[in-house]
Amino acid sequence: MAFFDKLGNTISAAGKTGLSKAKEIKDTARIALDIQEREGAIRKLYQDLGQAYYHAHKDDEDSEYTQIDEIKAAFEEIGELKA
Repeated sequence: MAFFDKLGNTISAAGKTGLSKAKEIKDTARIALDIQEREGAIRKLYQDLGQAYYHAHKDDEDSEYTQIDEIKAAFEEIGELKA
């Protein structure tokens, strides 16, 4: 009977270890998902900030950002295509 008791204890310990590892993997996946969500929120905020900056400075004469001129040119092309 000692053999079966020892086998039962070994299986029980292995099961507990497996559950512990599964919880660790679940926690790691949850943290990775949280990081992804926050990075996505940051990208959206950057986009909103850039769009707000463009609208605030699109009529500035000497902008240090060439992207403003590129965006204005793209809007003009879209207008021509729609016409």
